[in-house]
Amino acid sequence: MHKITSHFMSIVRPVLTVENTSPTRKPTLTALVISAQVMETASKKYAVYHVEMKDAGRSWDVYRRYTEFCRLHAVLKKQIAGLNLKLPGKRLFGSNFDPAFLKSRCDGLTEYIRLIINDGRLLSIREVREFLSLDERSNAKKSANSDDSGVETSSGNESGGDGRQATRSSEEDENESDESRPGSAMINITTTTTTNHHLSITQQRSVPIVKGNINLGPSERPLKPDDFEFLRVLGRGSFGKVLLARRYADQHLYAVKVLEKRAVVRRNETQHIMAERNVLRNNQLHPFLVSLHASFQTREKLYFVLDFVNGGELFFHLQRERHFSEARARFYSAEMASALGYLHSAGVVYRDLKPENILLDSEGHLVLTDFGLCKEGLVDSDQTTATFCGTPEYLAPEVIRKEAYGRSVDWWCLGAVLYEMLYGLPPFYSRDTAVMYDAILNKPLHFRDHIQVSTAGKDLLSALLQKDGRTRLGSGPADFDDVRNHAFYRSLNWDDLMQRKMTPPFRPELSDAYDLRNIDPEFTREPVPASLLQARSVRAASSLGCNRDGDNVFAGFSYVPTTLIN
Repeated sequence: MHKITSHFMSIVRPVLTVENTSPTRKPTLTALVISAQVMETASKKYAVYHVEMKDAGRSWDVYRRYTEFCRLHAVLKKQIAGLNLKLPGKRLFGSNFDPAFLKSRCDGLTEYIRLIINDGRLLSIREVREFLSLDERSNAKKSANSDDSGVETSSGNESGGDGRQATRSSEEDENESDESRPGSAMINITTTTTTNHHLSITQQRSVPIVKGNINLGPSERPLKPDDFEFLRVLGRGSFGKVLLARRYADQHLYAVKVLEKRAVVRRNETQHIMAERNVLRNNQLHPFLVSLHASFQTREKLYFVLDFVNGGELFFHLQRERHFSEARARFYSAEMASALGYLHSAGVVYRDLKPENILLDSEGHLVLTDFGLCKEGLVDSDQTTATFCGTPEYLAPEVIRKEAYGRSVDWWCLGAVLYEMLYGLPPFYSRDTAVMYDAILNKPLHFRDHIQVSTAGKDLLSALLQKDGRTRLGSGPADFDDVRNHAFYRSLNWDDLMQRKMTPPFRPELSDAYDLRNIDPEFTREPVPASLLQARSVRAASSLGCNRDGDNVFAGFSYVPTTLIN
């Protein structure tokens, strides 16, 4: 169990009274961010903000982390055009946990909430009401780790068909140690009769995590392995496998990612798994991002129930055809760009766009998968991080130089993938990684003469593959809008694209939902692990090989006791 130290800082300030014009509410709603509590474990540090809400003689407490404010801000910007609302940011220099800075941020968050509840348009938005617990005021206990979603991945090879693997630095930078990091333990905030609060690690709770069309009510039991019939292996990675599974209750097919908790904890990857879970929270709002349906765990394993997408990896089709036509590359890159733009609007930098992480669905549309390298909390264009991570062929120069970087690294990756779709290889590719890094840093972009690409296409590649991230297309506040307004996409109807009304240039050959011809036979021929095949019939209790180190670190996943086989 991680040791937690808590530094509590009370901040007293005048209560802000806000007049609400809604006819269903009395004009007495007030909000005050009264304190910031800094939490620290062996692997992370973050702050929890205590918001005191009052309305018509009633009061209730809300506890939120800064990342939750960022997610709410992204939702508001997306729903209200021209929204004049500024979320207090992070410090460019110094610690985000300095008492003076926390006091200033509490002031800024109080003003932020005041502006929200003073605007009738915003106060009626579902996410705002949930954030402030306006419809459940009697609930005075809020978890600082209230994210309730699970982790993704695709129905393909996690490491990529050609062995190209994502990499990350073994040492996280200082920016990655702040409150934007997902927690590695389940945290409960308990409110006493005074204004003091404390945090404690608790046992895992049997609370189902549900998204998509697996419909479990809060009173129903969590999912467990024997709810599924595991049919075929679809992919393999460092920590486990992805399997085709049919749920007995509805006979639907899903891709179920099964991870070994022991391996995740041993490799110090817990926080990246939790980051995936957080990012997938709102993925169903976008047509080109994989959807999570549920997540659960046993003592030994984590299970993520995802869309089963059987059109194959983009890499699979690109290898077979060598390169795509410009029209086809335009269509695919536009769907990628829209997915990246959505993630950026939610404060997420993807950091690992590559053909192996992009699937085709049965109609030929793209689905972006694998969110293990995502960074949360970069809401504005000037916010940065500095972790060295990604896949070598697609690393932006500033990442290789280990400089601070922002969301424009994703636009570099888009340029690299677009270049590969048009010319057959990444732009600076070499078998020698050192030579390739030198080319990314120092060599000019070269267009191969044997393939014809339009002037607009070359201009877009040059703009996306600009070595200076500050001048790269998409690096400014407009982000995705600057990319989609480029001349290369002039013939594209973006509204039709987002509504999936455009006919894809290629449709995978599939006979039915069980057709696996577009998935590498190296995986589909592999036998399903015996423990999963036996899950429905075996009820023997077993604690052999239990990884107690992993029992408390995967907050937000429903828990299955060890009386079930795992």
